[in-house]
Amino acid sequence: PLITIIMPVYNGLRHLPQTLDAVAAQRDVPLQCLAVDDGSDDGSLELLKRRGAWQLLQTDRQGPNRARALALQAAEGEFVTFLDQDDLWHPQHLVLCVQSLERDSRAAAVVAPRRAFRGSDRVRLGGARSGPRCLDPWAIHPINVIDTPSMVVIRRQPLLAAGGWPSDRLLGADTLLWWRLSHAAPLTIAPRRTVGVRRSDG
Repeated sequence: PLITIIMPVYNGLRHLPQTLDAVAAQRDVPLQCLAVDDGSDDGSLELLKRRGAWQLLQTDRQGPNRARALALQAAEGEFVTFLDQDDLWHPQHLVLCVQSLERDSRAAAVVAPRRAFRGSDRVRLGGARSGPRCLDPWAIHPINVIDTPSMVVIRRQPLLAAGGWPSDRLLGADTLLWWRLSHAAPLTIAPRRTVGVRRSDG
């Protein structure tokens, strides 16, 4: 099945090449790659143009939530995922996420466990994860264990039924979406740590 990747970009040139390489390394999945440049002036847009696999949309400093909502209108995939410009994926991330969703036809989305890393440090991904197989965001409110949208692959129809990406707020849009999705169907958890979440000073 086609997977749509949506990536908001704003002055991300420092780490963007590594993130784009992580997308290019995804194995055995057809991809639609949508990047929304939000008025970058550091060369990010030019880099994306050189990477021919990416369809480009542009906004003018409207923020990542509006960028995600805009790109979702152009999404064609059966599955949709939102990648932050400095996060990383294991080469089998998308394959393992789709397999998890195919094993649980009830699930609206799958959450891939992550490993945090600092700045330009190397991150080791792929280790097996033990623990529960489902996540209920309502049960752990107000805690949100999904640090970044890069951890989640969503079926497009439940995503649209939940109202799409909330674009009318600066903070908490992702948490609101996880609550809305899990209200209608469970969120399953992938078996391996396949997401690297970059922690940056400031």
